Amino acid sequence: MRGGLGHGMGTDLYRAFHKSRCYELSINVASFARAVQNAGLTWIGPPPEAIERMGDKVEARKIMSAAGVPVVPGSPGTLETEAEVAAIAKKIGFPIMVKAAAGGGGKGLRFVESDKDLASIVRTVCE
Repeated sequence: MRGGLGHGMGTDLYRAFHKSRCYELSINVASFARAVQNAGLTWIGPPPEAIERMGDKVEARKIMSAAGVPVVPGSPGTLETEAEVAAIAKKIGFPIMVKAAAGGGGKGLRFVESDKDLASIVRTVCE
């Protein structure tokens, strides 16, 4: 969002606007962008719809893949069980990163070196 609100005020306003998880924050920034536009001001940044779509990591990955942008090997969508995560890990090989699709509360991204650590890390990320 750097530079998206105007020179010198973007970072402070962004921090003050909402301290939240990434997905929730992106939705609030999208709402803020709409409010700026609805007030008759010029929003300098991505369209609100793009902000919302990029806030959902699974949706963002699909959009980038469809556009031909290289993405890191991983799951094609949300995985619901430890068994699904294990199957993808086996397919792409270790080490892997396990990421919560939205939010995560500061523990939503974890490095996994081997299958022996996978189950406990998946549980931690999904809490």
